[in-house]
Amino acid sequence: MAILAVMDERIELLRRAYQTFNDADVDYALFHPEICIVQTSRLVGTAGVFEGHEGLRRSAEELNEGFDEIRFEPEDYSELEDGRMLVRCRFSGRGTRSGIELDSPVWHIWTFRDGLLSRMEIYPSRRRALAAAAIRDR
Repeated sequence: MAILAVMDERIELLRRAYQTFNDADVDYALFHPEICIVQTSRLVGTAGVFEGHEGLRRSAEELNEGFDEIRFEPEDYSELEDGRMLVRCRFSGRGTRSGIELDSPVWHIWTFRDGLLSRMEIYPSRRRALAAAAIRDR
C-alpha cells in the first residue's frame, strides 16, 4: 500500500507542476533547488542542460520565446523500475515567428529527491525515453 501512496503523491506533484507551467505561473517550490532539465533541440527548438531554479526559469523563458500558447498536457503516467516516472504529454503551441500550430506527443522522465522534482529529461518518443532510461541505469 505504501508504494501506491508514493506513486500517487508523485503523480499529484507532477500534475501540479504541469498545471502551474500551463498557467504561466511555475511553482518553484515543487522543484528541488538542484533541479536539472535536459532538453534536445530536435524537440522544441531549445537545447541544453538547465540547472537549478534559475535554469528552470531560463528553460521556460526559451520555450515561451519560441512558442505562443504553449502547453504540456499529461496523458499517461508510468512508474519506471527505479522509481522515476515516465510521462507522455501532448505538447501544443504556436510558433512565435512562423505561426505554425504544433500538437505532438513528447515524453518526460522525471526523477524525485526529497519529495520534490529533481530532474526532467525530454524525449521525442517513448522508445528513445525508455532506451535512455535503460542506459542511465547501467
